[in-house]
Amino acid sequence: MKEIKIGVSRDSDIEKIKYILLDIARNTEHVLKDPSPLVTLNDFTDSALNFVLDIWAGDIRTKFDALS
Repeated sequence: MKEIKIGVSRDSDIEKIKYILLDIARNTEHVLKDPSPLVTLNDFTDSALNFVLDIWAGDIRTKFDALS
């Protein structure tokens, strides 16, 4: 499992950000479908919404391919 942190503008549409991140993860070659990718709103500041995208790679050797 790899946790990817993403910060976006505070005025971003939360549901749209979640949709985009999950769409990218689901369409990335080395990311497993099961368990499925997960996006959570982790924190927010005066200027940013901070999300975490959790992905799983089937093989440690493909983890870095999935991240790129």
